[in-house]
Amino acid sequence: MKVTLVMEHTRISFDAPPPDLLVIPGASFELPLNGYVVSAQVEEVVLSYPVSQIVLASPAPRGRNFRDVAVDLARTDYASNVTAEDLDDDGAD
Repeated sequence: MKVTLVMEHTRISFDAPPPDLLVIPGASFELPLNGYVVSAQVEEVVLSYPVSQIVLASPAPRGRNFRDVAVDLARTDYASNVTAEDLDDDGAD
């Protein structure tokens, strides 16, 4: 499953196993990371073969930027192929 985490002016994409439960837009979703949790809301779900996609939205965790979150996601057992993209033209986090 492809997951996109939209965090302010950034986008973090990664592959993850499908969740055990049905995921619907508006539901809460938690991503446990390195000593903290990113709480996100499901914005969009696209069920398709062979790969489904979930889009999550979350504010940046206090004291961390999107690069920190991407690095910590890459260290988890559930996320792979993590990429981060700054969508803000001025290059600020």
